[in-house]
Amino acid sequence: GLGRYLEFTITPLSGKRFSITQMLIKYVRTNTGPRKLVIRTSADGFTNNMGGVANLIDYVQPHTKIFNFSIADQETPLVIRLYGYETEYFSAGEFGPGDNVGDDIVVNGSTEAIPTSVQFVNTASAVSEDGGPVDLALSIEHPDPTVPTSVTISAADPNGRITSFSSPVIFPAGSSSDEATTVVLNDNTLCDGDEDIVFTITSVTGGPGAAIGDNAAYTLTVMDNNDVLQVPVATDPTTINSDNFTATWNVAGGATGYYLDVSTSPTFG
Repeated sequence: GLGRYLEFTITPLSGKRFSITQMLIKYVRTNTGPRKLVIRTSADGFTNNMGGVANLIDYVQPHTKIFNFSIADQETPLVIRLYGYETEYFSAGEFGPGDNVGDDIVVNGSTEAIPTSVQFVNTASAVSEDGGPVDLALSIEHPDPTVPTSVTISAADPNGRITSFSSPVIFPAGSSSDEATTVVLNDNTLCDGDEDIVFTITSVTGGPGAAIGDNAAYTLTVMDNNDVLQVPVATDPTTINSDNFTATWNVAGGATGYYLDVSTSPTFG
């Protein structure tokens, strides 16, 4: 029954992953042994048959069953179980892989190095335009132990709010620690409102199959720190208290400009 099985484990080497496309089982069976054979794995909690159900032949001579299935990019140990069931005579039936000649279980597939991947740790934040240098953190997965990883970053800054930012960002060989691009902002004196700058990872080099991770873009909102002058308005002003505000008037050219029309001759306290 499915409560009894033969089990073995495939474990990838450090920094490697594997894929399986086929398994060949060479077996022997007595004429009273199990009539069915299935393969299940820990990839889905031993729930599904991988490659269907094989009908076993009633002979002691070795036979080979081929199971075609797909397990891709396995980065952790995989447990594989062989289940033989529907025995014709439980107490005396025999079944098992092997005839003492050659390989009795053959697993076909491929192995490869796990690609190095870099992405932003977060995707958005906000900072005042006078907030000083800002570090946007980057994380790395599966760094190459022998070569550094270089990350190129671009910025969409339509209003020229950046003074500078660091690119490329370098991860030392074998390092899994976060690195950052450092952004220096231009603290202007304009009341121009909050503005978004979008930073994008454009390339990753160094390490096998180096690639950009899911968080490829980061939106930095630069918050304006300049207040707009608010002038108090009265329906029929007679006195404006100068303690409320300070106003500076600039008129250029004499003939044109802005002016204050005071028709009621208010007094200034």
